[in-house]
Amino acid sequence: MFVMGQTFLPTTVMVDYRIFIAVANFFCFGGKMNIYLEIFGYIGTAFVITSMMMSSVLKLRLLNIVGSVISMIYAILCNTWPVVILNFCLATINVYKLLASARVRVVFRHIISRADDEAVGYFLLHYRQDIEKLFPEYDFDMSCVNEAHLVYAGAEMAGLLLGSRDGDAISVKLDYVAPAYRDRSVAGYLFGQLWYTGARKVYENQGSKQHNKYLEKTGFVMSDGVMVKELKEPVTQRKKK
Repeated sequence: MFVMGQTFLPTTVMVDYRIFIAVANFFCFGGKMNIYLEIFGYIGTAFVITSMMMSSVLKLRLLNIVGSVISMIYAILCNTWPVVILNFCLATINVYKLLASARVRVVFRHIISRADDEAVGYFLLHYRQDIEKLFPEYDFDMSCVNEAHLVYAGAEMAGLLLGSRDGDAISVKLDYVAPAYRDRSVAGYLFGQLWYTGARKVYENQGSKQHNKYLEKTGFVMSDGVMVKELKEPVTQRKKK
């Protein structure tokens, strides 16, 4: 007879499963399984919630996978199989998406433009809120900008660098990468392209903690109160010589 809310498994499976729960309770939780199990479940929930706040797609998927696996284990121990299936599917989908994105080769293109370019204006308007968050002191004033460097991924603008050039040095007013491309080496590509334009040094002011970490990862060092990066000849160009 079918009864709502009950899950029926073969007797041998049910016995083995209850033995597993008993052993886990005794050895892993010391008889206090309810308390520790609830904490374990909340940890999984925290990972999932935190993942939804990530602007980086890579970080979102990685944190979501961890949260889904923890939640799946929690659901197994609680014998809630619909939740097990849900989290298993979420983890599987995220792993598949990560592997699929890793196989996709994004081709970047560097375009030198002007600060008053309509494409630049639209890009700034579209990402204004995120820009204000990452660069609280940025005022969107273009009067001191004499060149704009656009990075396209296919037909979509992935990054924008606004600055003023003095000889072989560029003082950066804004260095922004769209959230969807923050894990695809836009910075490495752009700084390599700047070398071809005759630039040998790039100066940037510090911004948010997230942007400061980005500067450190891309080779900037602190010098006289500003972050400085020495541009090097791209490896592909050196190999041709």
